[in-house]
Amino acid sequence: RRRCDRCHTRYCDQSCQAAAGHRKTCDEIARGGGAEPFYAGAKASEAADVAVAACAAGVPVDATCARCKWPSTEGFVRGCACGGSEGLAHLSCLVREARESVENYEETRRGRGFQKWHTCFRCGHPFHGPVRLALAWTCWKTYLGRPEDDRYRLQAIGLVGNALFACSDDGREQALLVQESYLASIRRLKPDDEEAMVDALSHLGCCLDDLGRHDEALVLKREVHARRVERCGATHEESIRAATKVWGALHKLRRVASATRFLRAQLPFAKRSLSRDHPLALEIGDRLVDALLSGEASRDDLLEAEAILEHTFETRRRVLGPAHPLAIKSQVMAERVRARLDGFDRAEGPAVVESETTLAHPEIMSDATLSSVRARLAGFGVGAEAVVGAREARDVDSE
Repeated sequence: RRRCDRCHTRYCDQSCQAAAGHRKTCDEIARGGGAEPFYAGAKASEAADVAVAACAAGVPVDATCARCKWPSTEGFVRGCACGGSEGLAHLSCLVREARESVENYEETRRGRGFQKWHTCFRCGHPFHGPVRLALAWTCWKTYLGRPEDDRYRLQAIGLVGNALFACSDDGREQALLVQESYLASIRRLKPDDEEAMVDALSHLGCCLDDLGRHDEALVLKREVHARRVERCGATHEESIRAATKVWGALHKLRRVASATRFLRAQLPFAKRSLSRDHPLALEIGDRLVDALLSGEASRDDLLEAEAILEHTFETRRRVLGPAHPLAIKSQVMAERVRARLDGFDRAEGPAVVESETTLAHPEIMSDATLSSVRARLAGFGVGAEAVVGAREARDVDSE
């Protein structure tokens, strides 16, 4: 590649440099500190203007900044969950607070440091929309002059990639380039920083997934899961969350059998380490039901799905209330599964089913659910002792 000695802008070759009209912009870029600072400043300024314009509607004429308490000469932004006048601030005040937070952490090792670049400490919610993107570009402008391996410089790259991905459909391809650059930088400069590596792999995987490149996303999500398991163990919550991402990629690739086997392996981990009523364990149950019902579900698949759904419905009705959308969803899904089972009953008659297959998750059943399944199995010639035997065998295995 060719690089201008004066402003440090890079071009493919001399013809590319000429076609870009470099002579007209070289002086301006050089005065701006060189190519990277100049373009970072331009992006930050453009994003700030967009954020102010997007937040202009509904701002009172006499409004003041919740941070500095002064009226505005630059416009206000609102990008968190703070209500009323508490949510209005100058973008420059948010930037100042974030810079001071990082400086304070560098000096004292206290506080939350870099988090103020992406999270409001008053309401605890992340910034969103154009405000998030404006802060991200300003963050990159702030730290790009630091050494390549500086932690805040690397975090700023990731922050820009995440903001581009979250804030604009048009920015997804740009986000992919930034996330690839971030991962390459972490692999080269911080190969032993496990959290940074997992963060980079996770965000790049999500970006690829969103662009429909599910095969590539699956490879990265499997690596994240493997790293979590190696570091924390298979029963750790972070490992289980990473596992749900792997399932998502398998599901999008329509690898139903693989997704089902994978989730069956994860559900005992979730119930053992988080409790069977933990929201994440219930979520994995929901996804296993989705996998079981994909395509031509067998009777065994339907009975397994019914057992899981009855447990999730009872738990959500007890914890969240019967009117909660998740409780209603579990109830509706359970009714649909029962309707499909009734169709099997009418079509096939009193066929005998394998108790250990149909009771793949006996340990999650309440007494009411177990009685229901016993009654259904009895109609197929499977006695109650087989049900109890399957549960006891599963309890022994889990120990």
